[in-house]
Order: sequence, then structure tokens, then C-alpha cells
Amino acid sequence: MDHKLRVLVRLDIDCTAAVLAVSGCLTNDNYPSLSPLVVRTLALVDGLCVVIDLRDAMHIDLPAVDMLARMVADFPTAAPHMPVVILRPDVMPECPVPIALEGLPPLTASCASG
Repeated sequence: MDHKLRVLVRLDIDCTAAVLAVSGCLTNDNYPSLSPLVVRTLALVDGLCVVIDLRDAMHIDLPAVDMLARMVADFPTAAPHMPVVILRPDVMPECPVPIALEGLPPLTASCASG
């Protein structure tokens, strides 16, 4: 299945934070691709808070969020003066990739579409 991770890096105009707005699918396979984006964003904003916002993601694997949190905590640059915060939805959205049941059409649209 093709789970695409989409990330938009947004800098607040008042220079209080940088936001990595995640849409698409955050999975156990693709969460490590956020690491270089966070490191580069930390270097770019020099001491501001970096927020990884997962609230608009189409699909989130809960273990991926836990592994992402551990990865962020292990960053050598993650210090009190350069915090990284993860915002997650109250309910983790499930993947809308079709579930193939024998002889039945797919139930929903694919994560890869759009």
C-alpha cells in the first residue's frame, strides 16, 4: 500500500514557533523521514519551539507516534531552549485504504489518491 507522508513547514509571523504540519499518512515505515525535517527546522529557527502537528493527518499508526516521540527525545539538539512538541488528535484516524473482502468491492478510497 502506498502511504504518502506530506509535510508543510510553516514559520509563524510573530516568530514564536515553527510548525511541521503533517497530512497524509504517518506510518511505522515513514515516520523516520520526519527526522531530517525536524533537525533542519531546529537549525533554521535557532531556539524557537518546533511543533510537529499531526492533527490533520489522514491516517496515523499509534506506534509511529510513540516512536516519533522517542526519536525526538533522542535528538542531540533537543534541549530546553529548543523544544520539540508533538500535537496529536484525540482519536487516531484509521487508514481509509480499501479492505479487500472476497468478492466484494473496496469499502473506501485509497490513502494514495489525491
